[in-house]
Amino acid sequence: MTARYALLAFALLCQWMVFASETEYKVIASPGTDERMAVIVDGQAYPLEAKDEATTLLHTGKAPSADAYQYARIDKNGDIIEKESPIRQGASARNDFYNRSHNTYSVPALERTFPPAPIINRINTDELHPSDEIPTIQILADQGEIDNMHNNPRNRDIKVKAEMAYITLDSIQKFKKLKVELAGKSSREQPQLSYNLKFKKDGFFGFRRIKLRAIGATDPSYLRENLMFRVYQSMGIPTTQQSYVRLFINDQPLGLFGLVEHFKDPWLSNEFGGGSESYKQGPLYQGTVVSDDPKLSADLSYYNEDTVYKGGQYAVKVKAAEGQTDTQPIEDFTKFIEDAPVSGKDAVKLWEERLDVDTFLRSMAVEVLFGFTDGFLFFANNYYLYLDPESNRFVFIPSDVNQSLGSSSYPVDKLLSGNYTDFPRMQDRKIVRKLLTVPEFRQKFHTIVQTMVDDLFNTETLYPVIDAIMTMIEEDVAWDEGLPRVSSLSNMGYGNSPHRDAETVTDFNHRMVEHFSLKQAVDGPIQDHASLVSVKEWIEKKSANTREFLASENGY
Repeated sequence: MTARYALLAFALLCQWMVFASETEYKVIASPGTDERMAVIVDGQAYPLEAKDEATTLLHTGKAPSADAYQYARIDKNGDIIEKESPIRQGASARNDFYNRSHNTYSVPALERTFPPAPIINRINTDELHPSDEIPTIQILADQGEIDNMHNNPRNRDIKVKAEMAYITLDSIQKFKKLKVELAGKSSREQPQLSYNLKFKKDGFFGFRRIKLRAIGATDPSYLRENLMFRVYQSMGIPTTQQSYVRLFINDQPLGLFGLVEHFKDPWLSNEFGGGSESYKQGPLYQGTVVSDDPKLSADLSYYNEDTVYKGGQYAVKVKAAEGQTDTQPIEDFTKFIEDAPVSGKDAVKLWEERLDVDTFLRSMAVEVLFGFTDGFLFFANNYYLYLDPESNRFVFIPSDVNQSLGSSSYPVDKLLSGNYTDFPRMQDRKIVRKLLTVPEFRQKFHTIVQTMVDDLFNTETLYPVIDAIMTMIEEDVAWDEGLPRVSSLSNMGYGNSPHRDAETVTDFNHRMVEHFSLKQAVDGPIQDHASLVSVKEWIEKKSANTREFLASENGY
């Protein structure tokens, strides 16, 4: 009897040891028709199942624990079709992504160059913008409606009801009842489209609206916008942040996208009110290009015609919580700029009563040093003005900053001067010209530029961050570049305008369909392109030229 119990106990122990030595493997992938995913342990393929109710992309199953394993696609007979390249070390219970050598990355943060603008009271967005991993988003919707949206990218009325799975290394969240639409203006003309997502009231990590921006068509480095928003954060300037996600619609992979915050509600509360529902926001105006009519430029010039301000160049993005919202505050502000003093004991006081001058000058310094030529200075575009109800003064907010760091529809070699007053069209902006005529503000701007060159805009500070971002995204860039695009349109490119250089625009449009390796786009060299140099070449040349100018007798 004792021997029988001993044998039974031994059998149970062996069974427990087998069970205990198993690991649940999980991989994010989209195998083809009649294919399944499997994990390979010690040469044996163990099939995995897609059984999570939130997503069809996560394939799970148990297999023996091992120090090394790989995922593979198998056919219905269990034969291996393809194995992923990396051999993974150590059994993992995390949500691996197929054919990636790493799950987590280390990207150093930029140190604060300046303290945050006093108005900023931003919620914690670490979950929305993780810095050490690339989450996966799967949009689940009727495929016919998705196809209709993709086949009619110029139709701004198409919205698709959907659900969404958000998959990180350690969690899966499902979001119901959201709406998906195409985003942007010129981006609708690209083969790889961008998307707006609108969530129901409980939102997505505190936000109801986000954008998923296609990256590679206009930026072969895939990192300009990510780096720029890191720079704005370092500069203490209010704006969105940006992080990377992998995007699928149903089971179709669309590629690597940039996730940015949409500036509609509740963004103002999240940025300036700590996310409080009781925050009483002021109006938010979007400065944008609407036509070639100089009167419809968002350059903050004053016109003694009310109708001019209603042309769309100062669109009301968000209404004030209280009272009526129209463009009268913008008209009043441009009238102030027209008449504002540039000297005398009250000049500084009067300007600072109407504008957060410090934040504005920091933003202009970023545009100059980082070559942002689709912003306020060069194009009177891609910015917002927020009328803070507490101080009753305007706050400048930059946006859509991918045309920077040596990517431009203006000849890049003409942007590399170290003399910041040479930046194209800088002297055409009356607000800038007048501010820099005020001695105190000219000194402040010079100090901002000097501090940036010393502490931020230099190879020693930026290269380690750039290299870390490149390491994080390089496998996903290769994946993105190999995926078919879903738009019915081929690359339409940019049109000419009175403020763009025709030859450079032509070059920009041609190189959008030319392939540059990630290393070439980041490290260089890029030759024979008026609209593009590598990210590092821009930083090296522009920072050196600026440092030389500041050190010269004409530097102040």
